[in-house]
Amino acid sequence: PNTGWSQTFSVRAPVAAAPPAGRLPQRHVVYGDMGASYAYSLCWDCGNALNCTCTNTTAGIISELERADMLLHVGDFAYNFDDHNGTVGDAFMRNIEQIASRVPLAVCPGNHDTAGNFSRYSAEF
Repeated sequence: PNTGWSQTFSVRAPVAAAPPAGRLPQRHVVYGDMGASYAYSLCWDCGNALNCTCTNTTAGIISELERADMLLHVGDFAYNFDDHNGTVGDAFMRNIEQIASRVPLAVCPGNHDTAGNFSRYSAEF
């Protein structure tokens, strides 16, 4: 049954004290301003539809996952999380599940994430 929640994922971050040989330098992918639709920075498959499944893994953030140690999204999520009673934010979270389920993801809010005193942003992260 659909409970409204995704399945639980876990990722392993590199050990800070002594990274294994070949894991230095760390590779961080930094990006921001990604909407739920037109999320071409995620992958080329993301057109004007809200929901996107990346089958073409040759370009965009999806192409960096095998080499990335961490992802940092520097704000302005979904455009906007709270639009259409939150369905835009829900679609965005489903879209980034493709990357956030495989590599550690850190986030910070942007100026488009301020609605309701950051309430939707806080609820998601």
